[in-house]
Amino acid sequence: MKRDIMKVSLGIAVVMVLALFLSGNAFSEEKASLGESVTITGTVAAGSQIIDQDGHTYMLGETDKTQALSALVGTKVELKGTVLEKTGGKEISVADYKVLTE
Repeated sequence: MKRDIMKVSLGIAVVMVLALFLSGNAFSEEKASLGESVTITGTVAAGSQIIDQDGHTYMLGETDKTQALSALVGTKVELKGTVLEKTGGKEISVADYKVLTE
C-alpha cells in the first residue's frame, strides 16, 4: 500500500514538473517575440489597426508610416517592424510596408 502511494505521488510530481516546463517554454517564446523585428501580413482596419491572417489585432505605433497606412483601410499589406506590449494589447512600430495585390 505504501509503495502504491509513493508511485502515485511520484507520477503526479513528474506530470506537474513536465507541465511547468512546457508552460514555461510557451511563455518564454511569447516574450522573445516582443521587441524583435517581425513581418506581419494583414488587413488595415479603422482606428490605426491591422488585423493579421490569424485574426490578431495590432495597434499601429506612431511612425512616419502610420498616417499613410491609416488611409489604406481595407487593404491587405505586409508590415515590417517591432512588436511591443502596450496597455490594451500589442502595438507594431512600422519600419516599412508594402501593399499586397491579390
